[in-house]
Amino acid sequence: MGKTNPLKMFDGWELRCRFVVALAWILGIGVMRHPVTIIISGCVLFALLVGMVVPFRRMLRNVLVVFPFLLISFVTLLLSDGFPVAQEAREFATLISLRMVACVLAVALVSGNDVQDYLNVFRAMKFPHVLTSTLFLTQRYVHVIGRQLSATRKALVSRLFSPRLRPKTFKTYGQIIGGMTIYAIDRSEHVRKAMESRGFHGQMRTGQAMPIRWRDVLKSAAVILLLATILLVEKWWQT
Repeated sequence: MGKTNPLKMFDGWELRCRFVVALAWILGIGVMRHPVTIIISGCVLFALLVGMVVPFRRMLRNVLVVFPFLLISFVTLLLSDGFPVAQEAREFATLISLRMVACVLAVALVSGNDVQDYLNVFRAMKFPHVLTSTLFLTQRYVHVIGRQLSATRKALVSRLFSPRLRPKTFKTYGQIIGGMTIYAIDRSEHVRKAMESRGFHGQMRTGQAMPIRWRDVLKSAAVILLLATILLVEKWWQT
């Protein structure tokens, strides 16, 4: 018989436990002061995601989503003291950037489930119904907004619109944004009336969350203990 990958034990990890672990790691990464320990934490999180059978493409996509903000933050912090770039500013910019990337990996611990799984977990964690309904509807209709933007862009291209740095271009963009805003408000009213006619009163229907098993607790405790070990080693390293 072949050897079993020990990381595969994290496949099927209960979602509430993953929320607790992700929050603990984000807080822990936020207090780390050495790039080496943050890199080690990122490698540990990457190994956990591999054990959870998270596709590498999804991890890369999560990092690329925050990359523009990450780049702007890095450049801003790097030039915070002007020219020439001070060593303190370079070290601080690198530290913040590494923290952001590691936190993105920590957030990926709770990604990839079906929407219904999140609704069930939010109910079990006693989240407010307003927040749960808002998250569900946002997830549902963000794709509608994306399709509307794509249709608008194709309509502009078909009318030979070429964006240039001139007042007419900004006027066109302003009209498009205004029209889409009015359309969105009108559509939201239609959606609200349709949902109320079907018995919706501000609370999404949810089911029962998966039970927390002892092995889920043990997995979470082991991962949090690993985080505590990294923090203790870093503190010992500073002294």
